[in-house]
Amino acid sequence: MNKLLSLIFVLFVTSVTVPTAMGQEIKGDAKAGENKVAMCVGCHGIKGYQASFPEVYKVPMIAGQGAGYIVSALNAYQKGERRHPTMRGVATSLTEQDMADLGAYYEALGKREVVADPPKAMPTGRAAELVTKGACVSCHGANFSAPIAPTYPKIA
Repeated sequence: MNKLLSLIFVLFVTSVTVPTAMGQEIKGDAKAGENKVAMCVGCHGIKGYQASFPEVYKVPMIAGQGAGYIVSALNAYQKGERRHPTMRGVATSLTEQDMADLGAYYEALGKREVVADPPKAMPTGRAAELVTKGACVSCHGANFSAPIAPTYPKIA
């Protein structure tokens, strides 16, 4: 009887605590993220820097991107769902907290400094055709700078 009660107790505690622990969202700390960007700034921290290897890779501007997007991208690199040798190496070295902190840091950069105004009008010519066909605004939002979900990037 004691073994049965012990088993019931263990199952109860597990059923209450495990889902709670798994459902906790990790909060990013921009200040902590600032201390973790050393591995990022070599490519993403140089204003006007377009490519570290121009013939192969383009380096995106991530300052001002949403934290959710940055965390989502880092997770995808870590799992191998997105492919880039340098980013895979960086992402596999990060904890979930590191990713959240880096996301918070880069999101906060966009609040302090505006690099360029979002476009006032839709593109013309072939670009307009691609934007319309791809329905870019449906995910990336008005002027391409207000994504519908935190895991979508700003593209303007």
